[in-house]
Amino acid sequence: MIQPLSEATRPLMWNVSPVWLMYVLFAAAVVVFAWGTYKRIEFWRRGREDKERFADWGKRLKILLREMLLQKYEKIISQRKEIEKRLTQIKRQQGQLNKKLLKGSTPSLAAAEMQKMLEQISKKHDLELKSVKVKDAEKEGDFLAIPLEIRLTTDLNSTRKFLSDLEKNQKYLIIPQLKISVKNQRDPQEVIVTIVVTGFFMEQAAAEKKNV
Repeated sequence: MIQPLSEATRPLMWNVSPVWLMYVLFAAAVVVFAWGTYKRIEFWRRGREDKERFADWGKRLKILLREMLLQKYEKIISQRKEIEKRLTQIKRQQGQLNKKLLKGSTPSLAAAEMQKMLEQISKKHDLELKSVKVKDAEKEGDFLAIPLEIRLTTDLNSTRKFLSDLEKNQKYLIIPQLKISVKNQRDPQEVIVTIVVTGFFMEQAAAEKKNV
């Protein structure tokens, strides 16, 4: 049923009845809001201009740089254990490498060590080195490749054993050249073997650089 226009009223907020109570509550809300706004403005007006915020740039810059350096050093200290572990691994690897290199303070002494080693292997298999020739050393990065050319008369079986011992040797040796020829066509068992054996030597300056 439609209400007559003479009796129509606007909707009551919050379903408050009687109507005058709604206005009282509205006025109270306005007063609380105005009071809060006033207190906030009063608080803001108490603030003062910060003149020190942009003052003394030199001192502030020094403090900034000092803090950056301190953070850097703290990071290095925190990584100390990892760095020490890595250095230990490098030293161990360097020690293993040194065992495979020829010893001696000069290339000549290193070549003499390799010659002595080849003579010992030959003696083990009753072989006699007919000739030993030290060839020119070649630079290979931080190393010197020292080649020795040896010549011996033997048989194929002894040659195989000799080469096998070279391969098993503790030192790092390579054979870039190998030539086998028959001494006597009527007796092919006896052969002349010419071998170039190369060992590696690290010069003192390079060794000290790697150990740093």
